[in-house]
Amino acid sequence: MPSGATSGAITVTTPSGAVTSAQTFTVIGASQAPTIAGFSPSNGPDGTSVAISGANFSSNPSDDLVYFNVLQGAVTSASGSLITATVPVGATTGPVTVITPAGQGSTSNYFFVTSTSINVGATAQATMGGSFVTSSALSSGQSFLVAFNGQAGQAASIGISDTSGSACPTVTVNDPFGNPLTSYGYCWGGTFVDALNLPVTGTYSVIVTTNQSDTVTVTVYNSTPIQSAIVVGGPRVTVNPAAPGQDAYLLFAGSPGQQISLGISNSTLHIPSVSIINPDGTPLVSTGAMYSGGAFIDVQTLTQTGPYTVFVDTNDQPGQITLALYDATPVHDSITFGGTVTESLNPGQDAYITFSGSANQLFSLNINHTLSVPSVSVLKPDGTALVSTGAIYGSNAVFDSVTLPLSGTYTICVDTNGQAGNITLQLYDATPLTGSLVIGGLPVTVYPYYQDANLTFAGTAGQTVALYISTTSLSGPTVSILKPDG
Repeated sequence: MPSGATSGAITVTTPSGAVTSAQTFTVIGASQAPTIAGFSPSNGPDGTSVAISGANFSSNPSDDLVYFNVLQGAVTSASGSLITATVPVGATTGPVTVITPAGQGSTSNYFFVTSTSINVGATAQATMGGSFVTSSALSSGQSFLVAFNGQAGQAASIGISDTSGSACPTVTVNDPFGNPLTSYGYCWGGTFVDALNLPVTGTYSVIVTTNQSDTVTVTVYNSTPIQSAIVVGGPRVTVNPAAPGQDAYLLFAGSPGQQISLGISNSTLHIPSVSIINPDGTPLVSTGAMYSGGAFIDVQTLTQTGPYTVFVDTNDQPGQITLALYDATPVHDSITFGGTVTESLNPGQDAYITFSGSANQLFSLNINHTLSVPSVSVLKPDGTALVSTGAIYGSNAVFDSVTLPLSGTYTICVDTNGQAGNITLQLYDATPLTGSLVIGGLPVTVYPYYQDANLTFAGTAGQTVALYISTTSLSGPTVSILKPDG
């Protein structure tokens, strides 16, 4: 119906002609819709008779519909300015609504529904994302009933504190139909109800029941989740939850066999956790509780096609957190004796570098890097470990004169850990240098390059010798003299 329409017949016009209704259509103006001035009493159990005052009510009770939150009550009498209705069985706390053929009107104040099972000592209306509400002094066994309005698809989290500190109250959160969304007991002065998904639009109730004299404060937060995207190999994404319990869902595309890692940094949240969820909703991996400002999820191999989710459970405080999703597809390369390779690696992106070796051959490997505590190992041709550095806390490491047990292809494995950077590997043939010395003869200079040196000399029983060593440029070498029997 267009704005400004007036009452009258309805005419339909087509290319074939026009027709007008015999019946008059009556346009009801907004000024004729019912308005509610107030109601009394303000609370009570089901079966309570409530007087509703206002204007533009129908004097015919059958034309007046009265709702207490989401349930319809029975109208027992009606006039243009006063309706009497009965609170229905199962009604819950919420606004009072009157509907007539001319429209509808609702109260901003709530009718609080009590029951014989709950001794309500104080009531309050809260707003999602608004200020806290505090009860008056409660006696042992009394409840603080707090109501707030929510929309389907929103999420609410609730902070609760009490002045007693030693009390152990219970908290229950009910939907508009009185069904519990959560219910549990707590102690030590307060609790936090993490984000609850609101299934329907209406007024929800928080009931805090104390077991000793107490005063309770309740804050309802709008914790509707943050929805965003993150790209493998793309820019970092920072999310800023503005409310306690406001979680974040970051979607990314993945395919079977793809390998990724996830860096987490700059968190100011209170013990959050971050997990990756498969397209079918099952968990892939999780950090668990994070007690510091960052974490790293090492390389994960994806097994499904579809949108994956990085889920940030923010816990009970607002703040920020930064996430970076990396391509962790392994690097494959090769190296030869006397050669050098340098790899630039993402966090979690490992490298596998092969070389050919012969049984009983000696090798040395020099390692220099800018990574964060990587580890380097060498695998035999059969895939078993030959040697490993363990965690490298400095910027370099060396495998010194390692004997190859088999002929075949060996693999140098670089585990990058949680930071991007470069690593340079230099592979040397460590077959020892050989030569000879003569007692009383000229000095002999050797130039080992990541290899040992074996120099022999002839001697007789009872002979006394001294060995002078000078001008070494080696790093921490050792020199020993072996007997003829080794």
